[in-house]
Order: sequence, then structure tokens, then C-alpha cells
Amino acid sequence: MNHARPLSTRLIVLFATSPSLRLTSDEIARKFSVNKRYICTTLRYPIKNGWIAKYQSQPRIEYGAGPLLLEELGEI
Repeated sequence: MNHARPLSTRLIVLFATSPSLRLTSDEIARKFSVNKRYICTTLRYPIKNGWIAKYQSQPRIEYGAGPLLLEELGEI
């Protein structure tokens, strides 16, 4: 995996290939070897613009394909 690409780009590509996939911050941190503390901040822009969605179901927060990405994929 090319770690030169931003985390948000790597997640968008992952969710584009697996649109139904949802990951927690812990799972993202492990999968991409990043600090969990920065995930929310790092994903703020792609969440705001619809590329990634943030699903809150207490006590878990999960991330997945956002509405713009799903629309681009023809999923909605």
C-alpha cells in the first residue's frame, strides 16, 4: 500500500471497492497504521463533502462510503 497517499484517499478507495464496509476508528488505525486520535480530524473534509459517512450508534462510531461516493458508484 502506498503510504504517501493521504488516509482519506486510501479510505475512499477502500469504500469504493467495498461500499457496504464500515470501519471503526480502531479498525482504521490498525489497517492503515495511523494514530486513532487524528482520524476524526483527518476525515472532516471528506465527511463534510459526502465522500465518507460517519455513522454513530452508541457507543461505536463507524465510517463508510458517503452519499456522494455511493452516487458515483451508482449505488443510490
